Amino acid sequence: MALKTLVGNKIMNDVIRATVAAHNKTPGRMEWRVLVVDNLSMKMVSACTKMHELSAEGITIVETVTKKREPMPAMEAIYLITPSEDSVRGLMGDFTSQNRTTYKAAHVYFTEACPEERFKEICNSLAAKRIKTLKEINIAFTPYESQIFSLDTPDAFQFYYNPQRASDRSAGMEKLAEQIATLCSCLGEYPSIRYRADFERNVELAQMVQQKLDAYKADEPTMGEGPEKAKTQLIILDRGFDTTS
Repeated sequence: MALKTLVGNKIMNDVIRATVAAHNKTPGRMEWRVLVVDNLSMKMVSACTKMHELSAEGITIVETVTKKREPMPAMEAIYLITPSEDSVRGLMGDFTSQNRTTYKAAHVYFTEACPEERFKEICNSLAAKRIKTLKEINIAFTPYESQIFSLDTPDAFQFYYNPQRASDRSAGMEKLAEQIATLCSCLGEYPSIRYRADFERNVELAQMVQQKLDAYKADEPTMGEGPEKAKTQLIILDRGFDTTS
């Protein structure tokens, strides 16, 4: 199945329809909600779904979590966001008062694993009392075509090569590894990892990706398996392999 179709189905089924099925008070009756996104998830939603498809499932408007928004206290909101500092701060900022909130309740779907410190921040905030759903859906990439995707990390070149960015290299590579692992998870693949060993960053990234994949495999033992499924290969290359790029 094409990558855009896979991601579109996951957004519609595991986020929108799952919320409707679990929380609509009257089955079969439309209940309107707001979809709140951030920069990465907005690109995913725009690339893989249509507004009329969202409207048919009860989404009245799509808003950005980091921007000032008109309060809609009578409506629940579905948050499809990355567990980044800015996005989590935006989520908590919508529920800073017990009596005056931006939305009636929150259904939160993180695009990837939420760091422990962010999870604790949410638990200790006023937003915790308004959150009805809190899940990780593991889609931290943007599909552009059926077999083309982007991790949307413009500073990756800098922390991968620039010695002056060594301080944030580990966090940056950890993020890349998590994004690559969510791609494999979405595709249902548990690949063998190959890399150009002449550059040490490739080795580090390969090890990080393997750790992430092992964690996903532990949660979903059938990942990468099937009666006629060939073993896939994940190949990690750096600019030293093709300097003209």
